[in-house]
Amino acid sequence: MNQEFNQQLLSINKWYQEKINTAHSIAQEQYGSEMSKFESEFSNFFAYTCKGNNLENIKGIAKELSTKKMDDFFPVSNGNLNVSFSKEDFDNGINALTKQIPNKAYCSHLGNKIKDLKNDIDNLYSTCKTKLSKAEGSKKKKKRKNNEEHPGNNDSIQKMQESQEDQQEIKDRHDCHDYSKIELITKFGQIYVRYKQIFLSNNPIKSVYSQEEELTKKYKNERSQWELELNKTFLKKLDEKMNNNNPLPC
Repeated sequence: MNQEFNQQLLSINKWYQEKINTAHSIAQEQYGSEMSKFESEFSNFFAYTCKGNNLENIKGIAKELSTKKMDDFFPVSNGNLNVSFSKEDFDNGINALTKQIPNKAYCSHLGNKIKDLKNDIDNLYSTCKTKLSKAEGSKKKKKRKNNEEHPGNNDSIQKMQESQEDQQEIKDRHDCHDYSKIELITKFGQIYVRYKQIFLSNNPIKSVYSQEEELTKKYKNERSQWELELNKTFLKKLDEKMNNNNPLPC
């Protein structure tokens, strides 16, 4: 009987050690799964919140932008300290605006922050619209000024100069428009990250360390329970032997 007891106790301890050895990896998997679920739900809700502000147009903007424009807008080096956003912000904006399926299901978790998010998005659209309008107005104003300064001049050199100036104006206007679009999407990325952190802090996901601690505690409790049951069974068998006047095992 002692041998049977020891074998079962050994099995319990072996099971416990195996569980402890895998606790960290299981905690990592659980954390990753919970974080992925949160990010998916929040991203879909963010896209839903943007939907009322011509989201399809923003998707089109994102597809139009060239790699060269990106490289010009986001310096390769970090030497330009005046840049208030990064390529990572832009990528977050692209992901939030073009790769998610708008869904409002997550809104029940956001509380009064929904209104703040909506206001920030509306304000961003309004600011961008104003910038694009100003860029267009500036181009027209400069064109009128050039026409007033050179009325009826048919000189070929002057025409060539004006043609070059016009081409530069068009390029500058296109750059301004494209950069404004990049800035718009980049600021969407900043809003996305900011509110993701706010909502995550309101509905925190337990860290890998915390989840590992919980698993370890759970395994210890299970081991203690099994050992308790094993001891009860062993003592019961001893009592039965004693009641039957059988000698106790050594």
